[in-house]
Amino acid sequence: MPAAGVFKKEIDLSLYVEIGSDLKIGVVHTFQKGPLNDRTLVTNLSALEDTFGRPIDDDTHSQGFFALREYFRNANQAYVVRAESAANPAVAGLASLRGGADDTLATAADGATSVPATREFTTAGSTLQTAGVVAGDILEIADGTADDGFYGIVSVDSETQVTVDRDWPTGSLATLDFTIWTCKRFEATDGATSVPSTRTLTSASAAFIVDGVQAGDVVYINDTGDTEDNGFYVVQSVPSATTLIVNRDFPSGSLTGLTFAVYGANHPDLADGDTSTDGEFTSALAKFQDHNVKAGDLLIIEDATDTGDNGTYVITGLKTGSEDTTLEVNVGAWATGSLTGLNYRVVPGIAYFTPESEGEWADGASLKTVVSSVDTTQFDLEIYDSGGYLNEKIYNLTSATLETEMADSSSLFTADVVTGRLGPAVEYTATVNGGDNGTTGLVDSDFIGTGSAGLQLFKNIEEVEVDVLLVPGYSSQNIGDALVNMCELTRGDCMTILDPPDYPTVGSVQDVIDWHNGTGGFGRTSSINTSYAALYWPWVKIYDPYHDVDR
Repeated sequence: MPAAGVFKKEIDLSLYVEIGSDLKIGVVHTFQKGPLNDRTLVTNLSALEDTFGRPIDDDTHSQGFFALREYFRNANQAYVVRAESAANPAVAGLASLRGGADDTLATAADGATSVPATREFTTAGSTLQTAGVVAGDILEIADGTADDGFYGIVSVDSETQVTVDRDWPTGSLATLDFTIWTCKRFEATDGATSVPSTRTLTSASAAFIVDGVQAGDVVYINDTGDTEDNGFYVVQSVPSATTLIVNRDFPSGSLTGLTFAVYGANHPDLADGDTSTDGEFTSALAKFQDHNVKAGDLLIIEDATDTGDNGTYVITGLKTGSEDTTLEVNVGAWATGSLTGLNYRVVPGIAYFTPESEGEWADGASLKTVVSSVDTTQFDLEIYDSGGYLNEKIYNLTSATLETEMADSSSLFTADVVTGRLGPAVEYTATVNGGDNGTTGLVDSDFIGTGSAGLQLFKNIEEVEVDVLLVPGYSSQNIGDALVNMCELTRGDCMTILDPPDYPTVGSVQDVIDWHNGTGGFGRTSSINTSYAALYWPWVKIYDPYHDVDR
């Protein structure tokens, strides 16, 4: 029994207007994903996350999400328009799967080798420089002579002569059949696979080390007789001139007399990469177009000194007018930028993947190929989110069926197959990067819109019924006046809620009154005088459970 005494009890007699479930709102704001400048009906928080993603980790650009979250506590008819910066539009991330390529630059039957130590190779009938041959390409002689084999080109001396990286076994041979490749390192018909888990491929006729085979190259076993081990493998190491260790078990193993080839980069390693211009990669020594570099191939920067821009990037195209020297890549800005003299290489991609919508929401997600142990022309594709959670798995794909199967089976990504590439993919994990939410450089007109964009998507009362229009968190006079005009003059059937500037810009009751009246130097120069708008102050903090911070 409590002791006798006097106790205070507060009874709230305030009159609140209860939000009914039939209250319809329209919101224009920034989001992490979803359709851009398109009016979308959203009916609950789960649907908001599915369509427009979780809130952007930023106080300003998450306002729309959290306004909608509070609305969905009481009602369920919100029309959402995702805005973006016209100056820096939203961009979808990209990922690309590694494959192989057998691109050729020159083929003829009039090759001639010099005396062994001179290492010169001539061909009267070719124009090697014009054809795009550069140092680092591969010369293959296949004429049934002692000089047959693969040689690395160390210099292109003229249109008819190159110098290679090792002595000729015989030398001074003429009228030789030869091919200059951008990718092929070696091929033979005497490959032998070990027991499956040992992962060793041997070839008695090979010279893997002198032919330049290295970790990261792709082995393609393609034997018409013993087909069990056919497929693509990544070289993990080159322990000897006749031995390779690959990245996965052989389905059968212990097979001999196998036809196989090794493919490397489809552009030779160079050391003059330049990241001075955002979104572009330049190399004066390169001949990207001549080497058949394409959108979907992978740029790998691996520099031991300037490590700031190291990483793997998806090539989105060759820069018009500079196709041989400049790549366009899937990042708007380099991590460090303005780095020169970078070591890099370009490797073939067999397919590139684009998320369902623009934005950073997919960055960090990964796509992993798992080659079938039964039929190595097929592979499964596993799609993981940035936290490593498996979202989707699509079975029994080939490079021929990849695009249509992704369109039918994936709700997250579409696929584009790169033509002229060997596939299916090797077992490889591709990481999505390069997405952008389109929030850099936002201005008032990006929210107000013109034509069928921004607030203009709500101007037709016959198309869309709304009771309240919002651009949460933005207090500019242009946006506020546009909201009032839309509600009062254009539609005449709805209202808006205007936001004053955040604290401490407006730090007192008198400050917010002055802002409302267009005085005090707080950003407004005219008063708000309408019965179609409401204004609330002060701002409050709410908890963001997605990022564990107060907003």
